[in-house]
Amino acid sequence: MEYTIAKVLRLSRRYKPFFIMLAVSLILMISYVLFLLDGLFGILSFFGLSTLLFFHLAHRIREMVFLALILVVENIFYIFNRSQLVYIYDLKQLVGFFLLIMFIIYLPKIVRSKFLLFNSMMLFIGYQVISVFTAYFTIGQPLIKGIYNLMMPAMILIYFFGSFLIEDLKRYEKFKTLLIYCSILAGFIYMLQALLYPKIIFLSTDFRYRYGNIRFTEFTVFMLFCAFITMNELLANQGKGQIIKRFLYSLALFLQLGTFLLISQSRFITLTSLMLIGVALTMLQRRIPRRWIVAFLIWSTLGISSLLIFIYLMGKIPRLDFIFETIEEIITVSGNLEIRSNAVTFFLENLKGHWIFGWGSLNIDFPKAMFVSGRGLWHYVVDVGIVGYTYQYGLLGSLVSLQLMFKSLQVSWRIYKKNRDVFFPLLCNSAVLINSMMVFFFQETMALFYVGLIYVFMEFEYRKAFENERGALSCEDSDDLAMSDAPLQSGQQSPC
Repeated sequence: MEYTIAKVLRLSRRYKPFFIMLAVSLILMISYVLFLLDGLFGILSFFGLSTLLFFHLAHRIREMVFLALILVVENIFYIFNRSQLVYIYDLKQLVGFFLLIMFIIYLPKIVRSKFLLFNSMMLFIGYQVISVFTAYFTIGQPLIKGIYNLMMPAMILIYFFGSFLIEDLKRYEKFKTLLIYCSILAGFIYMLQALLYPKIIFLSTDFRYRYGNIRFTEFTVFMLFCAFITMNELLANQGKGQIIKRFLYSLALFLQLGTFLLISQSRFITLTSLMLIGVALTMLQRRIPRRWIVAFLIWSTLGISSLLIFIYLMGKIPRLDFIFETIEEIITVSGNLEIRSNAVTFFLENLKGHWIFGWGSLNIDFPKAMFVSGRGLWHYVVDVGIVGYTYQYGLLGSLVSLQLMFKSLQVSWRIYKKNRDVFFPLLCNSAVLINSMMVFFFQETMALFYVGLIYVFMEFEYRKAFENERGALSCEDSDDLAMSDAPLQSGQQSPC
């Protein structure tokens, strides 16, 4: 018995992120069961058990803060009923407020630090503040409502806070692993809900159907970026003695791609993501010979396509109608494409006279902003990519965002040129740019958080590639939240 306990303890130390996620899974399961019995008791149980886990792992407070941010942004994986618990469902708004406050508090340290995207990020945040006043002058929107809107773009400020939170390269690897394990838990929850729907509904989110398939999309960017990171880890890390870890990463990749492709069902993002994965497998990664990858892709594509066509002709898979209906929408400009086309026409026509600064940061709680936004006519700025973003922030705002995207791509390319084993920043930033035509990540609250998080990871990958030989960032056994003045300056030690 003592041997078994000792072995479990050794495994828990070796695979700490996995055991943390296992503990979180048990907490969520217990809390949800109690929530069904009594809503308030379930909520108190969740925070009570979370507090116990927090104190148990108090010497890893940074990891717990990071995990808490992920859970809150993902609305605790939507297990609580929003009709009964509206504040829990919308907790991600508090993340933006928290990051904005931390940005203000640590602004002097941020200025002194050598962040790769400092100028571009400050320009982006500064323009968001300007847009609050733009809405005030264009439609008379109260400043307080515009300031409330800052909670959305403030999500990208995880870039600064996350860099201070991680601080050193050893902890960075732990955070990356913890993020992948988070996706395993989320993937299990989302896949289980998709299989049980509509007989059993235990998630509180917006369920819709696309060509007979159930879909919900809030996790799309989270799973997509995690898939890029996990694929990079599997292809680049070839160390022996990591059988369990590689199995967990393989499971993570299966769940990430499964939820992204089968549940999210975002057609344009799916198409661009498959293109990027193909580029990664055939051009970026170096572990598997390219000719093997190309041959596998060709034969598997032909085989799967032939099988699906045969089964479809036999009338066994009517849900494949979405392929032909999508082609029809593109050719005839009908259906969903027609709705988006009408929205683009509306936004371009109403942008006249406001091309430079746009209408400003619109808060739809303000009646005139609701009218100007086009929602009354079922036009949504988030559905038309960068056109909708330009409608709010003008050509100048779009240029500011594009400048940040191209700068991040430039840094990603420099990392890849220096270390050919690291290509996930290039994939993530390419996805942000390519998808901007239809889905502009910079106006999606949750997407913007993960864009900022990729920027954090990019900082440390840059540090590994270019400055690893010049000394550690900080002492690696630091347990508190004291943040160094310059987390990304080489050769300096944190005061821990």
